Amino acid sequence: MPATIAIVPSFLLCSPPVHGHVAPVIELGRGLVERGDAVTVLTGRRYEDAVLRSGLAFAPLPAEVDFDDSDLDAWLPGRGEAKGLAAVRQDMIGMFARVLPGQWRAVEALLASQRFDGIIGDATFTGLAPYASRPAAERLPVVGVSPVPVVLTSVDTGPFGLALSPARSVIGRLRNRALNAIVLRGPLGPIGVAVDEALAEVGEPPATMPFSDYPYRSYDRLFQLSIAGLEYPRRELPDTVRFVGPLRRRKGVRADGLPAWWGDLDSGRPVVHVSQGTMDNHDLGRLVVPTLRALADEDVLVVAATGGRPVDEVVRAVGGRLPSNARVEEYLPYDELLPRCDAFVTNGGFGGVQRALAAGVPLVVAGSTEDKPEIAARVQWAGCGIDLRTGTPTPGRVRAAVRRVLGEESLRRRTAVLRDRMDALPDPVDIVRDALIELAAAGSAGDANGPSRLPNERPSVSLRTLPIADVQQIEQAEADYFLRFLAGASAPDREALGIRTARYGGATAAAMAGDPTGYWSKSIGLGFDVPLDRAVLTDVLAFFRASGRQSALVAVAPQVLPDDWDAVCAELGLTASPSWAKFACPVDEFVPGETDLDVRELTAHDTAAWARIIREAFGMTDPDLTPMLRGVFDDPEARVFGAWDGDELVGAGAVHVVGEVASINTGGTLPSHRNRGVQAAILTARHAAAVEAGCRLLAAETGLSTSNPSYRNLVRSGFTHHYDRTNWLWNA
Repeated sequence: MPATIAIVPSFLLCSPPVHGHVAPVIELGRGLVERGDAVTVLTGRRYEDAVLRSGLAFAPLPAEVDFDDSDLDAWLPGRGEAKGLAAVRQDMIGMFARVLPGQWRAVEALLASQRFDGIIGDATFTGLAPYASRPAAERLPVVGVSPVPVVLTSVDTGPFGLALSPARSVIGRLRNRALNAIVLRGPLGPIGVAVDEALAEVGEPPATMPFSDYPYRSYDRLFQLSIAGLEYPRRELPDTVRFVGPLRRRKGVRADGLPAWWGDLDSGRPVVHVSQGTMDNHDLGRLVVPTLRALADEDVLVVAATGGRPVDEVVRAVGGRLPSNARVEEYLPYDELLPRCDAFVTNGGFGGVQRALAAGVPLVVAGSTEDKPEIAARVQWAGCGIDLRTGTPTPGRVRAAVRRVLGEESLRRRTAVLRDRMDALPDPVDIVRDALIELAAAGSAGDANGPSRLPNERPSVSLRTLPIADVQQIEQAEADYFLRFLAGASAPDREALGIRTARYGGATAAAMAGDPTGYWSKSIGLGFDVPLDRAVLTDVLAFFRASGRQSALVAVAPQVLPDDWDAVCAELGLTASPSWAKFACPVDEFVPGETDLDVRELTAHDTAAWARIIREAFGMTDPDLTPMLRGVFDDPEARVFGAWDGDELVGAGAVHVVGEVASINTGGTLPSHRNRGVQAAILTARHAAAVEAGCRLLAAETGLSTSNPSYRNLVRSGFTHHYDRTNWLWNA
């Protein structure tokens, strides 16, 4: 059995080490992993734990382009002193332009050492610019996600950073043309110079467009994590840009993890939340403290989040005692809090604004750093809140704005409209993933990182010539052991799991009614002694349907695909799913491996421990494999070997003998014992069993990524990657 997680597409996600950019990238990565994909995140070391906790692989940015966004003054001395366009210029050069060469070198190294099927970059991750600018046929698909307002230069908008409303007249557009030219050549001119210097360092020509425009014009797709109703219209916006709404959080907070005062939210008073986010929160006297003071005598409940700053700072700032209507925490669960709020006072962080709108909460925005003035201006333009046009409002201005937000029905009504538009959008993770698959199918991937392995691409016929007779033996040996594997369970176990099997010549079709993974319902081996035509496929799909399956896989060797396969797929509803790499090794060419652990053959008493190995190694939770694995020990042509660390079984793998072929399958190693030669040694034991049985050929399969440990183990052991076999997905 191949590793069901390793065989799916592998994506590289890239983000600068800034919380507002890393957080959505991690959330997107979690969504991809939940769909079975493999994800590696390239970002700063400060976020390593967050990446790993989300089940993603972590790749660090080089030290020379890594920085701590909680202390940006250390990275950009004097940062807090710059204002307006000068602050924009300093941030753009220091955090985005200057780091381009180091970021690109990190991407280049990953592409050289690992296999990916597509790249997803934060829109501000400039290190992808050299790669994204290549012709699409010479690289992998590259899509962007943008957790910031649209910054594309346009005659409809003024220069980004001035927070001007969009133009509605010819005069206004003429103003914008002039201002854009002046600002790009004047105050923001040094950004272009810094970008050209960075590009020259990596051997690239000067930029052909303003720095702010490149994500919109270079990426294959750019996904704006917002809705069109919150963004100024631009006639220049490419059709490759799509508004997909904010990413949807995937885990809530248990009731026992809520603050003790949580019940106060149900007091009947309006709830006003205030926060300065997690970056611009060093001085809570800018907004949090003025808001507490402004609303201390109002009939509202004020809930403040410090973004990680000690609550004592707030208590001291308000005179040593919080107002009676104030509740303050370092962090709060927005999924639970925001739906209970009536207003949100914020400094304008893009993510927080999106989440408030998703909950239907109108806003009071007081932002003056980074892109926050632009976000504040968009909130007021969209009619879902008030822009205070300052980052340090007085208590009186905050009080007046909150009263207006709580009292004006039009603001609440417009916010509700935006919320409903967000709710109507598909899940952004599905949109991004589908786009990568579409791009790969269209051929937007090439030699730079190997051919794409995403669904709907026709598989290569052969990576190294293998006689068709050997291909048939390998495919039908797998079909045979798969049948024996499922049918070997006891009758009550087969009934409980809803297992059904059928033979079509040397091919097998199997179905498990209650299998949530989809792995156990498929056909293998068609196209050799049974023709691969519409009649046979119709019978196989009818078998799946009668077995209670709504989906199943048809695994077909590329050597036997008929010329009209595309038409057959269209007629019967088959679409390409990820491929597997098919390996073979003559028994006399096998290279033995070693480990310091104890390797020996398993018995039926070890079934539960073997099942644990498979569950943990492949991230499976259902179904319980124990009934099926138990039956393997009753198969005279099957043997199972394992590696022990003391009394603990830490790795295992089976071999099924079918004629001249020994099929290597159902192997895995506990994560705690990887990189100790476990599978290489177990492969060696299975090779010895194959020799003893008189086999001529060892056969195995794994995921297509050359960075996959199973792939590397097979190559080191003398196996050759001969062909890629696509799994064709049928959905009822």
